[in-house]
Amino acid sequence: MSTPLIEEQSKSESECKSEHAAIQSSHVNAVEPCSHSALTREFQSLVDSSRVSELRRTQNSILNNIKSSRGKLSEFNEMSERSHAQLAADVSKHVKVVKGMQNDLSFIFKHTRQLRDRIRGKYPDAFHNIPDMIPNEENSET
Repeated sequence: MSTPLIEEQSKSESECKSEHAAIQSSHVNAVEPCSHSALTREFQSLVDSSRVSELRRTQNSILNNIKSSRGKLSEFNEMSERSHAQLAADVSKHVKVVKGMQNDLSFIFKHTRQLRDRIRGKYPDAFHNIPDMIPNEENSET
């Protein structure tokens, strides 16, 4: 038992031509169903060749613009990658320097507070006149 699709695929060229003749008699501009070249010719007659060539030129122009843009983008990405690598190393060094300075300042403020507390303990009246000029511990650690 064969399906209609298999039967249709197994038709010979002569059967296709006879069906085509029957279709042509019922339709004025029917396309030959078995011939690819006839179908191609029919499509070519539907489209103006100058419009097709204009479309091809436009497509080639767009393709060239895309290739150029892709090349420029690749160059920019390579330059950006080199710059990023160089700047990342510089930033890393600067971060280490700033962290070192922060540690040094923390050490200095800690010892300054200790000295101030010792002086305040020994001479409580010395700081009584200038309380606003001495930063509090809460303000110095921020």
